[in-house]
Amino acid sequence: MAKIEWSAYVPGARDEIVMKLRRGEWTPEQADEWAATNNEYPFIKKPDHARFDPMAQPDWTLAMALAWIIWRTSNDVREHWDAYLYECTEWRGHQARFEDGRTEIGWEARRRYPVSVADIMRECARLEPDDSTLNSVACREALWSEMKSGRLEATGVPHFVGGRDGIPLVRRDVANAEPRRMLIPKCEWIDLSPDYFHVGEADSIATATANEARYDEVRVWRDQVLQIWPANYGKVAVEIALTVKSKIQSTTSLQAKILKYANELWPNGDMPARVNERDRLIKAAFKRRGEVEPNPKTIQRAFASDRLGQ
Repeated sequence: MAKIEWSAYVPGARDEIVMKLRRGEWTPEQADEWAATNNEYPFIKKPDHARFDPMAQPDWTLAMALAWIIWRTSNDVREHWDAYLYECTEWRGHQARFEDGRTEIGWEARRRYPVSVADIMRECARLEPDDSTLNSVACREALWSEMKSGRLEATGVPHFVGGRDGIPLVRRDVANAEPRRMLIPKCEWIDLSPDYFHVGEADSIATATANEARYDEVRVWRDQVLQIWPANYGKVAVEIALTVKSKIQSTTSLQAKILKYANELWPNGDMPARVNERDRLIKAAFKRRGEVEPNPKTIQRAFASDRLGQ
């Protein structure tokens, strides 16, 4: 039998760039430019849009329906479609820790998260100042109103089973029961909450006080959504959508800069315990560089997103 010999791992050029990104020595823009120049496949993955046409999908998640109500473009519906996001990656801030105790803010390409109704509301809230033309709260209320009235039908898989003939309600996964999709009664939407504070997937729904979902895999019919909220591809709607995306991308870059400056201020992680003092020093770092100071909400979101990404 031939003897198996292990050879030392020799990183390639792409591996070296990935490590430079993680250490913060390269930016995502530099990596994208390198891939394009060297005829390499992109670091950020996006599947062919032809495979994910939301207008050919008969059922939508609540997030997809809300995206349509707000922006009225098929592309924005796609960008909030979990099946599409599962095959996409995006750049996220990464904190690299070294043996000598140093930390650096770098970048990693990671799979995009599923999207809930609450995620879309937070996405719209990132706009600074708030864009009143978007009116996402009114759009969400309109979505819930139509489901309460029964004009927009929603189906879901009950998270709990039993409850009849003395059988207690138990989680479907615990009871090992087969998923059975049902029409969600319109009266239940009075209690079902658009906020996402329960245990469950992004496409699940719960009451405002529940810790666990009431229904999983909630879907509405695309044709009903389009009938209630007709398409509007006018110039104003398109301009609003483009402005929203631009502002969100700008805010994401600002959050990365906040984390970078915080790492420079407190390389050993000895950040002030008082939030007001932390924010004051971060604002001062921006001021010294002649840059616009971020507001406290933006600083808070930057640290919150960093915790979620770890």
